[in-house]
Amino acid sequence: MKLCQTVLMLTVCVFLAELAAAAEFKDAEVFEMFVAPVGPKNPRNSEAAIIQRKDGSLLLAWTEFYAGQGADHGPARIAGKLSQDGGRTWGGKFTLVENDGGCNVMEVNLIRLRNGDLALFHCQKNTESSDCRIMMRTSADDGKTWSVGKQLSPDGKYTGLTNGRCIRLRSGRILLEAWEGGDSYCVLSDDDGKTWRDSQRVRPAKGKCYEPACIELADGRVMMLMRTGLGGQYKSLSKDGGATWSEPVPTSLVGSDAPVAITRIPTTRNLLAIWNHNPGAKRRNPFTAAISKDEGETWTNFRNLEDAPDDAWAYPAVTWVGDRALITYFNYKGGLSLKLRSLPAGWFYQADRASDRDRLRAEFLKMCDAACAELNTPERKVPFYHDSYAVRALAVAFDLTGERKYLEVCRRWSDRMIEYQDGMTPKGAYWMHYGRKPGETKGEWYVADCASIAMGVLATAVRCESVADRQRYMDSVMAYTKLVLDNYVGPGGGITDGLWSKFDGEWWCSSGIFGSVAFMLYAETGDEKYLKVARGTLDWLNKMDFRKAEHIGFKEAAPAVVMYVFEAFSTGMAHLELKSPLGKASVGHIRAALEWMRENQRGRGANCPWDYNKQWGCKLGGLPFHQYVYARHLPDGAAIAAAADQELRYLATQVFAAGEPKLTQLVCFTMMSYAEKISPGAIYRKTKK
Repeated sequence: MKLCQTVLMLTVCVFLAELAAAAEFKDAEVFEMFVAPVGPKNPRNSEAAIIQRKDGSLLLAWTEFYAGQGADHGPARIAGKLSQDGGRTWGGKFTLVENDGGCNVMEVNLIRLRNGDLALFHCQKNTESSDCRIMMRTSADDGKTWSVGKQLSPDGKYTGLTNGRCIRLRSGRILLEAWEGGDSYCVLSDDDGKTWRDSQRVRPAKGKCYEPACIELADGRVMMLMRTGLGGQYKSLSKDGGATWSEPVPTSLVGSDAPVAITRIPTTRNLLAIWNHNPGAKRRNPFTAAISKDEGETWTNFRNLEDAPDDAWAYPAVTWVGDRALITYFNYKGGLSLKLRSLPAGWFYQADRASDRDRLRAEFLKMCDAACAELNTPERKVPFYHDSYAVRALAVAFDLTGERKYLEVCRRWSDRMIEYQDGMTPKGAYWMHYGRKPGETKGEWYVADCASIAMGVLATAVRCESVADRQRYMDSVMAYTKLVLDNYVGPGGGITDGLWSKFDGEWWCSSGIFGSVAFMLYAETGDEKYLKVARGTLDWLNKMDFRKAEHIGFKEAAPAVVMYVFEAFSTGMAHLELKSPLGKASVGHIRAALEWMRENQRGRGANCPWDYNKQWGCKLGGLPFHQYVYARHLPDGAAIAAAADQELRYLATQVFAAGEPKLTQLVCFTMMSYAEKISPGAIYRKTKK
């Protein structure tokens, strides 16, 4: 009992600290300045770090380029300034480390040693790409004078640092984050900098990583975040103080190819990350902060520090002075000047929801525009039932924007479906662009895949202003539905799958997708026969363990099983009494699906065995759609939605990896997830205005 009370009190204290931080922000001052602007013979000021001196003053160190054009290998020294008032004003510039390299010295890190001395680490760059060394210097007079450099990395290699990163663990060990040749690692010292050794090196399976940043977690593990060109930050974990590392996995800190700063907010003990949150972008824009309340598993409170469309920012470093974060970074517009921004802790808890909505909307409409360009072209060879998911999302884009181009694409696609349907045998079936031609009396057609097409046609129908047009599309869906109701409803309430030669029993895929069609038709028509059939599909699915699915089994196609089975559950949530026997059984199944998603969504660092860009894996793009639906109906909806947000950010890394998206199968399903996030409920029925 005492333990439970203690845990509860700690939880309450943390919650109150977060509330206090957010509340104090309203009255606290936010200030910013160009602390080292560029000028004549000074084309760039960048890569900074700040440390508090013994007398309370602040020492700022940064890379000062004093000739050339400011290229990474241009002439540069490490300069310094002092502040006596917490960073509001700064004294004159002075030199900390003169350029003793073949090119420059840069990437400064500062830490206090146990004997009171300061340690300064930097790169000594001797050639543009083949010789860069890690150097260490110490100061016994708080930065007034410095020792000669001590080399920590070998000759003849290009070993890099990133500014303002080194940390001391609770054990006393110093970790200096480094990278070389696409590997990330740490240089470790257990004797306060007298001797050093390298940790294990790691890199992602699919590419290289650079410029790592480490943080010690509450349980003693160390988390290392790494810059990649794979769509965002990857992470690796160490259980032995940074000596060995796990295989790097992607995080939900998606963004452009640039480094991240990671720190801990002293008042709340939450983690704070700052990075460029824009996957696939060629510019380092926007510049975003996010908070993790669970030691880096999930991230919330996204807020842009900078987002001007014609600028860019990079290489953040954070120093805490009391409850204020002093953030240094350099911007690109008007010259590479060093900027300082001072923010109270509460600022980071005021999530910039409008900015996040704008980003999501922009990404969604980029995918929709790709669909408009590709969907009805002769060159497109994707089965119609996959394209139906893009059509359903395009219908939502029409709701959001009022732009008729989105509805016109839906109509052209639906018109093709009706044209082909008119030539089909049996009457009412849709041509799937898969396995047969319209009008063939032999071959296969599938209830499940045709049900997907029906939902695309239905999404078009409910948005038509013309009664005649709406009825024409509705008649098409009704003809298909009649075919299924007359011939393919099984004795247990499940749906069999048409002329599929492999299996003629009730099946998970046809039951899940047709169940969704039936619920949608009930919502549009009020006809109880559709509700009866829809509820019957749920009753049958509840008796089946989806994790033991057969006839295209779960081990082979789990993402597809979850995507399609839970179409019926997601559509049915609005028509179920959750405390009824059917409702309770359905929620139990939903909980099992949510748990499977937690263990297999790569956006949350899970070890997902499916490739998101291949056959079964592309259905992973649609799973946040289901999560957002369940978040609106279940008591722990906030946590479910947060998990979906994490995965959606990872999906963005895949969709926008090459810049502008193409209408891949992954994009078709991902569009559904974006649509449900941006306009809840609109996928299933037209948004009421």
